[in-house]
Amino acid sequence: MAGIKNVFWLFIIFLVLAFLPLHIWFLLLIPYFVLVFRGSDSRKEKLINKIRSNLTGDEQLEIIAVELRIFALFHRRYAVCVTNNRVICIRPKILGGFRPMEEWQWKYMTEVMIEENSFPSIQGSNLAYIFSSDTPNNDRSFSISGLNSSDASKIYNFSNSQKQQWAEKNRIRRMEEARAASGGMNFMPSQHAGSTPPMVGGSVIENKLREAKSLLDNGLISNAEYQERKSKILSEHI
Repeated sequence: MAGIKNVFWLFIIFLVLAFLPLHIWFLLLIPYFVLVFRGSDSRKEKLINKIRSNLTGDEQLEIIAVELRIFALFHRRYAVCVTNNRVICIRPKILGGFRPMEEWQWKYMTEVMIEENSFPSIQGSNLAYIFSSDTPNNDRSFSISGLNSSDASKIYNFSNSQKQQWAEKNRIRRMEEARAASGGMNFMPSQHAGSTPPMVGGSVIENKLREAKSLLDNGLISNAEYQERKSKILSEHI
């Protein structure tokens, strides 16, 4: 309801100004429209360029969404974007420049939620994130209201896919840590005399992992297929 509240307060302000002389109207409203509305398209482009300038070498900007105007009647519009590494929020200052950029890495995300407002075509949708306690960012939660519903859905779906990928990566990491803690060996059950001597499971795993990594490096399988093979190899031998 934040957007509706903004419109309500703007209406109250105009109602109060109605009792003032016309020249006072111009003195108050012209700076307001200049600061908030004038050049909004060029400011949006600056916002996107600011985000792009802060990306690392291998980082790709996937989706960007900017607040709907109804949610930004008293400030410059905020933006949220997602990359293959993190989620970023950037907030311009009313008189120019930007506040410190906020960012959270995907590996710390524990939950993402989306909520469609009462009038989606006007109010759009809201996004909210929750991050684990070991995130280096001071804030464990982040939310932004009034995004275009289509953009918000795309960000939500992409965030969920990152959540699932990192859940699998973390599962594999825990398995590898457990194997390392046990000495990296997994002996086969004892066999009868004269049969093939037991093999050290660690070397078998390493060979299979090297083979899968070679396929990835040579472009024969995708990263997703590599992660799937890696998970299967570890689950079979640990």
